[in-house]
Amino acid sequence: MENENRPFARLADFLRGGLEKYVRFMGDIYGGEAAAKAAEIAALEHAYRISPDSTETTERTP
Repeated sequence: MENENRPFARLADFLRGGLEKYVRFMGDIYGGEAAAKAAEIAALEHAYRISPDSTETTERTP
């Protein structure tokens, strides 16, 4: 290992690796939330515009 005799460099490498793992973990958990919310909003808007009381050709405006 290149940093065997440099304790501060070993600590910095350890912290950098831990931070990288933490960021990847949090990204996996919360990364898809924005895309899922956008898809949900788009589906609700589509359902609102094409409602049973309107025709298919005429879209309602919000």
